[in-house]
Amino acid sequence: MSLLNALKYRKIRRPLSLRMLAPSGMVVLLLVVLILLLPETKPRITAPVFPAPPALLPLIIQTHASVQAASGAPAAEAAPVTSPAPAPAPVASASSLLHYTDQVTGMEFVFVKGGCYRMGDTMEDNKYPNEKPVHEVCVKDFWLGKYEVTQRQWMKIMGSNPSNFRNGGDYPVENVSWNDAQNFITKLNRQTNGSYSLPGEAQWEYACREGGKDVRFGTGTDSINSDVANFDAIADYKKTYAVGSFKPNGLGIYDMSGNVSEWVEDKYANYDDDAYKKLGRDNPVYTGKGDMRVNRGGSWFENQNNVRCAYRFADSPGRSSHYLGLRLKKEFKPQATAPVPSATPSALTPLIAPTPAAVQVASGATAAKAPAAATVAVAVTVASVPSLLHYTDRVTGMEFVFVKGGCYRMGDAMGDNEYPDERPVHEVCVNDFWLGKYEVTQRQWMKIMGSNPSSFRNGDDYPVENVSWNDAQKFITKLNRRTDGKYRLPDEAQWEYACRDRGKDVRFGTDTDRINSDVANFDVRYKQTRAVGSFKPNGLGLYDMSGNVSEWVEDKYANYDDDAYKKLGRDNPVYTGKGDMRVNRGGSWFYGQKDVRCAVRGAELPGYSHYNLGLRLKRVK
Repeated sequence: MSLLNALKYRKIRRPLSLRMLAPSGMVVLLLVVLILLLPETKPRITAPVFPAPPALLPLIIQTHASVQAASGAPAAEAAPVTSPAPAPAPVASASSLLHYTDQVTGMEFVFVKGGCYRMGDTMEDNKYPNEKPVHEVCVKDFWLGKYEVTQRQWMKIMGSNPSNFRNGGDYPVENVSWNDAQNFITKLNRQTNGSYSLPGEAQWEYACREGGKDVRFGTGTDSINSDVANFDAIADYKKTYAVGSFKPNGLGIYDMSGNVSEWVEDKYANYDDDAYKKLGRDNPVYTGKGDMRVNRGGSWFENQNNVRCAYRFADSPGRSSHYLGLRLKKEFKPQATAPVPSATPSALTPLIAPTPAAVQVASGATAAKAPAAATVAVAVTVASVPSLLHYTDRVTGMEFVFVKGGCYRMGDAMGDNEYPDERPVHEVCVNDFWLGKYEVTQRQWMKIMGSNPSSFRNGDDYPVENVSWNDAQKFITKLNRRTDGKYRLPDEAQWEYACRDRGKDVRFGTDTDRINSDVANFDVRYKQTRAVGSFKPNGLGLYDMSGNVSEWVEDKYANYDDDAYKKLGRDNPVYTGKGDMRVNRGGSWFYGQKDVRCAVRGAELPGYSHYNLGLRLKRVK
């Protein structure tokens, strides 16, 4: 028997499961908003209680009038909705945003709700005359790159790397001219849906200011230092840094001040030039006379004055340098549709379904006088993984996906009869939780622990492995000391619930009953781990739930029919009773097909480490 086969059939069989594939690459109807007609008494609603995340509120509020129109109510009967008038558009925190992921390059985009703001030297720093006069600008909704374009992404499209600082695939590409950027976009659009471009200068500054706030820097603050951004060639930086190495701004966008200066679409003109003034206030992009092109945000060697949101610089379109890079915009195409309640992603349905009664209570109206609710669907261009609630840890950069709780049949629900410890099938209910979008990577582990135990050291984005359950607990303890203390291993019941895309009767974490090595890393095809996210995610947007590395969970090992396990009941069961073995789930790169099913359970001693064992974290409320 070969060494690999011997490892597969060690003492306690450890099949695992979970798949991370989701119906990829298609644009999906995302946000479905349920709103009602307000009562005849026209109560003043000052604080409606929508159980929706902050990022959705601007869309809900904005569609109020269109909902009334859809219901046939005359305008005169519409109840007034108050909101601060000329203030910047509501902005979400980094923990709750709409995201889009490009399926060719993996580039991530954050939805930016449009609005009006004061562009230019609003802080009256008086550093450079080309930042004046301050003028009102209005921009439409758009998607903006969460990160600067990386060397890996550039090479995927262009086939070569122009960068001076070649320290890793996640470092920003630089030494790029404006013309180079246009060539990249042209080739990218041929391979995708053709809606990528450089942001307009007005869009860039609006996003830098977190939706048009009067703030000085892209960090959302009025002061800045080298602990929060890469600028001024300070300390050990003196070069670019991997994208996302510092905290994002309030929109969840990274490196808006420093790292590399970012090309925008506009030609350069002073704000008080007649040609610029003719653009008007709505979505201005200057493409008139002149040759110079604008770049924004400053770079790793710029001083503090030159990484402000208002700062403008210009170069000839053919100039490249080790401080010049880019960040892309994706066009946003909203559509109004007929009521389609079923278009709401299942994970969001419980979150955006305010009932007529709930709004009536908020408004002080009586239920008897309320007209029937009207339903309007707002169609939003989104990724193949439906737009989900996300949270990003600011210390490690780990991303978490919100999983709406529920009840499901845990165990061998498909009747495969592979292993007796998957039976009996039993009902389990879990509360809401956040689960890691990816397995913990070697970069994230090293950031907390300072060393790398992994056998396959092929890149920082590969999953950390050779990790025991005890090692995982030490990592979590240190991580919690540096953060808000809310990280844990997922419970076994939570893990399987997420693997099954919220408890569906599916065999694999791919939301399917069949699997092959084109959609997951298992059965020794690749003979090692792969970078996290190399395959498609599951319906929740979770990657590598089947294969890659087996993932430790919190529970001790027990058979489902043991009396001790039965005593846990159906609600949020976590077994921590007798026994020493700890459970791991999902299977790994060298497991066979039956051992990467969602129902499969592996177990090891808590001190055991191996190059098939890693982890994925959950986040508690």
